Amino acid sequence: MTFRILTVRGKGSSRNSPPERSQLTIQLPAVPQSAAKARAALAEMLLRMQLADLVDDASLLVSEMVTNAIIHGSGDQILRADFTAGRLRVTVDDQNSTLISRQSDTREEDERGRGLMLVDALAHAWGVEAMPTGKRVWFELYVTEKLPPPCQE
Repeated sequence: MTFRILTVRGKGSSRNSPPERSQLTIQLPAVPQSAAKARAALAEMLLRMQLADLVDDASLLVSEMVTNAIIHGSGDQILRADFTAGRLRVTVDDQNSTLISRQSDTREEDERGRGLMLVDALAHAWGVEAMPTGKRVWFELYVTEKLPPPCQE
């Protein structure tokens, strides 16, 4: 598994200042180890951007989404992360076109099924959308005082 992190620094910024934009793309096989690889790659991207405050929440959120894609999706997943204008947007694409519900029917006695409740509690915005070859689940975290509106795709 390889991944690429692309960073873009603004004009006049030094090597010590955080980049204005960073992107990450990874293809992940549908195996349990992929969640750990996704967490590590996203954490590396955020640390390079000097955004350590986002690492814990972003790692938990991406882990939940990759794990759901492994359990409920099919085929490899594509993880994309984009940080720009104070917004981190992370998407996980899988090849199963069955859309997940934003509502949880998890009961208190259930041992599983709380992942999307965590996503709903921690993400500033999240959703699921149909894609030509499956579905995309996404979340956003904001890091500026001036919060941008959620992306609508």
